[in-house]
Amino acid sequence: MSYVVFVKEKSIKMALTRAILGLVIGVIVRIRHLDVTELRLFILIPPLKLWASGADAMPDLTLDSDHVYRLRGQVIPGVTQVIDSNGLIPDFAKKEAYRLRGEYVHLAMSLYGRGRLNWAELDPRLLGFVLSGVKFYEEMEFKPSVIESPEYHPDYAYGFTIDALGQSRQGLLLPDWKSGKAMLPATRLQLAAYREGARRKYGGRFKTVAVELDEDGGSPNLRFLGNERGDWAEFLSCLNVFRLKEKPNA
Repeated sequence: MSYVVFVKEKSIKMALTRAILGLVIGVIVRIRHLDVTELRLFILIPPLKLWASGADAMPDLTLDSDHVYRLRGQVIPGVTQVIDSNGLIPDFAKKEAYRLRGEYVHLAMSLYGRGRLNWAELDPRLLGFVLSGVKFYEEMEFKPSVIESPEYHPDYAYGFTIDALGQSRQGLLLPDWKSGKAMLPATRLQLAAYREGARRKYGGRFKTVAVELDEDGGSPNLRFLGNERGDWAEFLSCLNVFRLKEKPNA
């Protein structure tokens, strides 16, 4: 073995050792901040990160027209996909008519929040829902800083889209628009996944609320659901089952 080859092998071993040490330290730091319930789930679902270095350390997130999330080209599950795979979304809620109504209401509320909604071109069938959303803005004194933003959880690698995030008379708030009744337990788990993912990016303590918009334009019904720790633990359980189904022979 030549001296050059020996030096290369030694350098590679040192680099691998440093990388493993970095991973171990990162896991220890993360575990120290988990409660007992989350620790058990952390062991079941090790954080999924796309490791890189330098300027490429933060993966890019994309969301295509089929609502598929990708981190640097690698497909990751969306929150709704995870919850649905566990049988928690009823069939009627997945009908095309309901899906399209929800999609168009979200688009209209996104345009309104950005000050770009053309009321003259708004479909009359959506008007009541949007007027109800406007009342939410007014009654809650809501001032969004984030609108319709695709995000991902950097530890658990799932994607989600925030409808809005901003200040209100109840403090920092993350509302999720509903053009029908909030489905349980699916909405509880959905909001927990959004909350924990958004906190990892934006920091701070904020509330999540399902905003049931009124079809006739009345004040929306606000539903502050569940408990933070329990709902988050249940979502992680769903995520674990989803990944086991994806790789049944692993």
